Amino acid sequence: MSTALDLNHLPDSYEMPKATWRITLIMGAALVFFLIGFGLASDRERISGWPIILVVVVAYSGILLAIFWRYSLTLDRDGFTSSWLFGSKRYAWRDVSEFKARSFGRSRLIVFDDQTRVDGPLSSYRRYVRGGCNSSITAAFIAGKLDDACATMNAFRARALRRMT
Repeated sequence: MSTALDLNHLPDSYEMPKATWRITLIMGAALVFFLIGFGLASDRERISGWPIILVVVVAYSGILLAIFWRYSLTLDRDGFTSSWLFGSKRYAWRDVSEFKARSFGRSRLIVFDDQTRVDGPLSSYRRYVRGGCNSSITAAFIAGKLDDACATMNAFRARALRRMT
């Protein structure tokens, strides 16, 4: 397993590692687009570069905030907490199903059924995107293979469910 976590001897708490190479690649691409936009904006005859700069600066700021400030996925004995840029959500192991890896377009997702979630008007579409499950975690900044992350989460869940019985 790429995270070097022994699934037979799990710690009390574990934070999923971040994909630093992916983050660096995204930040580098944003910087290149920023420089291209700045070059276009500096041409006095064409002011079309400023919207590019604005979009890239906003995206770059969001990426930096997500990486260095807020995004995390922390597992413990009772459940897991998924934190993102604008909040966080706590899930108990007894309230979720087995975790599965899912890709939808370019999005990497860890999908599961949350028994506490109430279905709404867009539930059919969400279940379609999530491969039949009603909840997901965006896994863009989680290092390694999604299957390894799901195996780790399933091991924590299995340990908690064994403890409850």
